[in-house]
Formats: sequence, C-alpha cells, structure tokens
Amino acid sequence: MRGFFSDLITAVIPVDEGIAEMTGRIRAETSLRMPDSLVLATALVQPDVRALISGDVKLAKAAGAELEVELLVERELRS
Repeated sequence: MRGFFSDLITAVIPVDEGIAEMTGRIRAETSLRMPDSLVLATALVQPDVRALISGDVKLAKAAGAELEVELLVERELRS
C-alpha cells in the first residue's frame, strides 16, 4: 500500500489562505465533507493540477467542468 501511494503523490501542498477560502466555499455549496472539500479546493487553486483521481462520485460532480476527475470505479470497470 505504501508503494501505491508514493507513486501517486507528487507534492505535498500547504494550505494557504486561497485554498482555505475555496474549501469553505465548496463546503458551503455542496454536500462534500471537509476533507473532500479540501482536496478539491487544493486541486482547483493549484495551476499545475490538471486532473484528480478519486473514488468519490460526489467529489467528481462537485468539480463540474472546472477540473477533470477520473473515478477509480471507472478504471476498475475498464480493467
């Protein structure tokens, strides 16, 4: 499991004011819980992030057209 995650994580990004504000907005406007809101906000605020991999359909819907979210369940169905 440790090797799996180390291959996926390319950076650890500190939470700054912009990410915190976006997290609050996402949390207020969606049914996402705080951890998922934080992940989505970080991905949306960071200019280098082009896509997000998640197993959460609600997170993918909350991202809308602003960010590509690839669902793990879709990957598993294709395998």
